[in-house]
Amino acid sequence: MRTDLSQATSRPRPIRETAERTCAAVVLTGTLALFALSGCDGPPPNATGANPPPTVDKSLVRLTAEEIKSAGIIVQPVTRSEFRTIRDFPGTVEPNEHALAEITTLVRGRVIDVYADLGREVKGGTLLALLYSSELGMAQSAYLKATAKLNVAERAFRRAELLLKEKVIGVAELQRREGEMLSLRAELREARDRLLILGLTDEDLRNLDRNHTIRSHVPVVAPFDGRIIARNLTKGEVVETTEKLFVVADLSDVWVTAVIPEKDIPYIRPDQTGTGQSVEVHVAAYPGQTFQGRITYVGDVLDPATR
Repeated sequence: MRTDLSQATSRPRPIRETAERTCAAVVLTGTLALFALSGCDGPPPNATGANPPPTVDKSLVRLTAEEIKSAGIIVQPVTRSEFRTIRDFPGTVEPNEHALAEITTLVRGRVIDVYADLGREVKGGTLLALLYSSELGMAQSAYLKATAKLNVAERAFRRAELLLKEKVIGVAELQRREGEMLSLRAELREARDRLLILGLTDEDLRNLDRNHTIRSHVPVVAPFDGRIIARNLTKGEVVETTEKLFVVADLSDVWVTAVIPEKDIPYIRPDQTGTGQSVEVHVAAYPGQTFQGRITYVGDVLDPATR
């Protein structure tokens, strides 16, 4: 024990140096460990000892509950659903050509009166205008004359048959009268067909046969329910058979003709199943309203000017 103690007493400095070195080594090792741990956990504290302010992502937008509610934002779980692609195209609204009538007159005449104005809703058979036609009167007169001549010829033929039986006349006379009768029958058919072409009906012809009254007035009537979208006559005007007097359209079902660029054609499907691709139509005249429709036809060729 002494030896150990004396040796310790006689050499105090080396022992102190060893202790100092040991402490220095411990402190150095602890410092390295602290730096290593600090590098893993986060940045080192600043000089003041307080944590640095967190960085803010400028692209991140935070909304309050009131802002979310006022903006109409709805948060829902992610689910699988149909994806809708919307394409907007300019177009024009046009009458349905299957419910459009361009009214003309079958006979030249003078306008006696006009009973329908532009924009008026009419029913089928409504009287739109009244014309006076001397041509129609002459055609009816020709029909009545042909009827009278045929009646005389038929009576003459029947009388000739009786006379032939009595051997008062010969066969040649009977054949002559029969030929006249057949010729007048053809003339009457021609006059009748002429009146039908001019717009008279079978009922009108029966009344003409019964009453022998010539009617030179031509009524212009609406062919079906609809609206008058064009009027091209005035009272006292002489109209020809080639003129359009009225245009009547049923606007309960209309067409919308859209101009679609070539690059968007793949999104358009024609009506092949009877249902057609559904579309929504917005019209400036009716803001806020949406009209539903379906595609019934896609053009077969491109416009060479607009593609």
